[in-house]
Amino acid sequence: MQSSDARFRNIKKIGGHTRWSQDFYHYLLLVTWPRFFAAFVGFFLVFNIIFGVLYWIIPGALSGTDGSLFQSFLFSVQTYTTVGYGSFAPASALAHVIMVCESLLMLFSSAALTGLVFAKFSRPNAKIIFSKSALISQFDGKKCLMMRMGNLRNNTIAEAQVSMLILKTFVTSEGQQTRGQVDLKLRRRTSLFFALSWLVVHEIDEQSPIYGLTSEDLIRQNIELAVSVIGNDSTVSQAVHAGCIYSPDEIIFDRYFEDVIESENGRVKAINYKKFHDLKA
Repeated sequence: MQSSDARFRNIKKIGGHTRWSQDFYHYLLLVTWPRFFAAFVGFFLVFNIIFGVLYWIIPGALSGTDGSLFQSFLFSVQTYTTVGYGSFAPASALAHVIMVCESLLMLFSSAALTGLVFAKFSRPNAKIIFSKSALISQFDGKKCLMMRMGNLRNNTIAEAQVSMLILKTFVTSEGQQTRGQVDLKLRRRTSLFFALSWLVVHEIDEQSPIYGLTSEDLIRQNIELAVSVIGNDSTVSQAVHAGCIYSPDEIIFDRYFEDVIESENGRVKAINYKKFHDLKA
């Protein structure tokens, strides 16, 4: 089982502007925080090394230094961060010009970095967990396709809506092969308050596109199951989305999910996510 974002991100797009350097802002929004921090540290070092070299190669550019490259680098760092301890200072007109250019670039890069950090922090995302497997088994006296989701946050996702479909290969009347989507009818598509867990159920009747298919049929036809959920995060009052895709070998027959709800006197007391992916016969 893969998240829908990861599933399609791994597909190479030929002929499109997909390189990270061509969409750097979007790349930085999606990259993990450790990589984002590493990218910033790399930019900070390269930026100050370049300007440190410029100060260093100009004779008598700085006062208060021994003329070494390292102290020229330190002066650039002090200029970039506006620390200014008072030990180093430009000593020539050309050094002042370079310092002004560095200050302008510093203002621009600091503003861009501030915007990026705010955008990454403010991006709404749902902490929704999906079962590692989807199941085909008897449920309430009928053969059903099932998977379950859980909300890991201590809040609710209001007006949550779930969609389920299969991805399969079709052959058109002209003999062309195409990959298409077929929506699956669900017992319940909406949840007023998605707070704990949600068992998503599709009844496999005569109208179902997977009616009569076996596990071998799913693998042979490369039928994948896609699930998407969207709703409003009650904490930030913003729309959130999550999704996943199950490969054919992740759709298991004649198994059931372990119960994760712990109750006392008919009232829910806890949900045990440690057993969320566990199955039973």
